[in-house]
Amino acid sequence: MEYIFSSSLIILFILFLVLTIFLKNKFLIKLIIYSIAIVLLVWKTIEFTYYGVTKTESYPIEFSHISYFVYGVIILSGIKKFYFTAGIYGLLSGIGYIIGGVASPKTMLTSLPPYLVIMGYISHMLLLLGGLLTLFKVKRYPLKDIYITYIFLALTFIFSYLVKIKVFYPDANNLNSLVIIKLIDGSILSYIGVTYNEPWLNALITILIFVTLALFTLVINLINNQMNTRFIRI
Repeated sequence: MEYIFSSSLIILFILFLVLTIFLKNKFLIKLIIYSIAIVLLVWKTIEFTYYGVTKTESYPIEFSHISYFVYGVIILSGIKKFYFTAGIYGLLSGIGYIIGGVASPKTMLTSLPPYLVIMGYISHMLLLLGGLLTLFKVKRYPLKDIYITYIFLALTFIFSYLVKIKVFYPDANNLNSLVIIKLIDGSILSYIGVTYNEPWLNALITILIFVTLALFTLVINLINNQMNTRFIRI
């Protein structure tokens, strides 16, 4: 089952890449992007509202949780200057899920009930597809606007840190098991079984993660600018 799970993630990633490269129909691209935005925003709004009403102490803290709303709100708002940010959030969430599913499929499959695993699989793949299409099939995103994405990312990590120290959601449990918290405190390698207890090493890993994230965002922007694809207007 673990092999099937991780293999399916890789296959879908390849298929989405191929689709992004060869899909040319402007109407279909627009339809897919907007449909993903609507589905994710409505779905996750209902889901987290239900969690709040039933007091399950499940809050939108993870990066992907925040991505559902960032992607949905930005795309549906039509603020094109923020589209690159929406695409980055979708792409990072999708790629992060795939890395986790390949590196530690057992954890991905056993840490949640089966129905939540299935829901997570579908929603992350929707984010991935939406992110790819938004980044590479919509428009050219000026490099000078990349600061907007960096601000969004910084605010996301600051918010999660404030959750970690109980400024927000003080009744939230098992925070140390969240990927975004592990990224912040530098313990992300424990996700694949590597444990260490050196504060300087944790700090170094956190710095490397943030630098890598900034460089990845920059590279994606440069790729977008260098592509010869005929972009669509949406």
